[in-house]
Amino acid sequence: MKYVDELEAAYNRAGRTDWDVPADIRMLYHEHTLDQMCFVRDRLLRRSNFADWSREDLMVAGSLAGIMHGAHRRDGTSQYLSISMPNTFSMAPSYVRKFISEKKLAKIEQNVFERLRDKLARLYLDDITGPDGETHVQDASALMSKSSVASGSVDLIVTSPPYLQVVNYGAANWIRLWLLGIDGVSRDGGQGRRTLDAALDHRHTYASYKGFMLRTMQEMHRVLKTDGVAVLVIGDVADPGKEPVALAKKIWDEAGGETGFRLLDLIEDNLSVDKKVSRIWGETKGQATDRDCALVLARSDGNPVSYVENVDWDEPYKDGGPDAAHLRGRLARAGL
Repeated sequence: MKYVDELEAAYNRAGRTDWDVPADIRMLYHEHTLDQMCFVRDRLLRRSNFADWSREDLMVAGSLAGIMHGAHRRDGTSQYLSISMPNTFSMAPSYVRKFISEKKLAKIEQNVFERLRDKLARLYLDDITGPDGETHVQDASALMSKSSVASGSVDLIVTSPPYLQVVNYGAANWIRLWLLGIDGVSRDGGQGRRTLDAALDHRHTYASYKGFMLRTMQEMHRVLKTDGVAVLVIGDVADPGKEPVALAKKIWDEAGGETGFRLLDLIEDNLSVDKKVSRIWGETKGQATDRDCALVLARSDGNPVSYVENVDWDEPYKDGGPDAAHLRGRLARAGL
């Protein structure tokens, strides 16, 4: 919060700036909101290497990315910065432009620093004690093959691998990627799109997807403790008009024997269409289906402990709401 205060003070000293902003971004935001957002973006991108960012840089960037776009409330207010639009995937610019025209959407003037404070307050509603985490920008199989993750050192792995031929993760996040300094992702011919398409493996065939999953599970086996558990959530896929492919079961049946794991359980999770993120694509949602499956795995030589324990699901900070979180933040900043 102190960092946001400092950013706001610096912005007020600097005054308005004539930023070079793509038209696809400019159509989404009120000019004053965009000016503030560009100021924060410029400050963040002064260090081009994310590894050089401070923890405050990373926290603010992640929080700002989370409120870049989303739906307005019925009363016209919003916790997001953009016109009213989905908060999950960034829809294509041509679609958004048409949507703005058809729905006569209005840009609302938002104070970026106040919305950031609200977002941070929501993030800190939960207890934040405990060990620090680490984030790695790396292929999962490559990360675990490094000596930094010791063999037999991990208690639990929970992961949701990329869906097979469902999402172009670059195109679906072109607005957030602009915030992070990657331009030209919104359109097929953009340099950012070409760069990401070459780097991301969202165009897997089934054969290459199975190979990726096999490599990853083999490395998961190496790092997992003998009493550890690994859980992979894998969504079914289907070509239009065809029966869905039970992808989790298919992967396990065809590759599981080479992983060193044994299957503890295969849990089916059926989600109604209106609850799936892919509902926003309508008839263009492609191969996404209404079912996910969780592969629950243990090492073949392992013996994971299975027991039932009363879990305390109480969230002591939730009931107080954002106001209580703001108060805690103010007290912390005051050293109280």
